[in-house]
Amino acid sequence: MKSAKWIVALFSFVFISCATAEQPSIEQIAEHFVLNISQGWNSYSICEHRDRAEQYSYLKQLLPKSQLPTRTTITTRHLVVQNHSDSIGIDLSIYQVTFESIEAAKPAFAEISDHPIGTIPDGKVLTKYAARLEGRSLYVIRTQSVFDPTVATFLKSFSE
Repeated sequence: MKSAKWIVALFSFVFISCATAEQPSIEQIAEHFVLNISQGWNSYSICEHRDRAEQYSYLKQLLPKSQLPTRTTITTRHLVVQNHSDSIGIDLSIYQVTFESIEAAKPAFAEISDHPIGTIPDGKVLTKYAARLEGRSLYVIRTQSVFDPTVATFLKSFSE
């Protein structure tokens, strides 16, 4: 009996590990963004900051509070990629909202899936966002660089 429980536990761990390994990570999304934006640039810099106090503020504009239960884990990264020959950088914020289960993630994604790419005011600035669901994680990316054609292409490919 103990060996049967151990086998089930081992199988569950391997299954969950394999399923999780296929999901993108925030690091992979950030790397993909930097590669797309900086293509053709000879010299660029990346500025990253983390703002734990504000990590929920943008999500609250997209999702009702009931869709962000207390057991939800939210990870956030904010990047600015700047070509050294330009005076302004291109920004991207990445939010990974990890729910307890796929079933818990689906209602949150349904709130924004009618418009997986959209525009929303964020203070005085208009921001563009894209979202997708991967397993039990909802990924939302947003940018204030709404007029950059490379950013528009990235947002479209992200949400597909």
